[in-house]
Amino acid sequence: MTCIPLDSDQTKLIQELTGVIKPNEILYVNDLLINSNQRHIDRYEYSNRKPYGVFEDNEGAILRHHAIDYLHKAIFTNFDILHEKTFEVVTMNGNRSKSIRIIGKKLTKAATIISARYRYTV
Repeated sequence: MTCIPLDSDQTKLIQELTGVIKPNEILYVNDLLINSNQRHIDRYEYSNRKPYGVFEDNEGAILRHHAIDYLHKAIFTNFDILHEKTFEVVTMNGNRSKSIRIIGKKLTKAATIISARYRYTV
């Protein structure tokens, strides 16, 4: 999702993914997170793009780093999260970035209703 900066385009991708994945099947997402070091803060603010975390790299590509909450709400609402880990990676340009790996199992419709009610209150 890093290479898809717009919410509307990400929503289309997520709808397509969740439509293809059947209940009890697995979705594996690895993506880059919003970073809090000065280099990244400067990039986010200089780009002046919305949402926060979108920036232009040195080669002109428009990219996006994500908040963990956004990934949970945008992608994993109808999934049971089986594994989640944050870690640091070195990007293709040799820079360090926070990253996340989330593995989820798509819930059945009945489980989705129950999960949606209690997921964020635990």
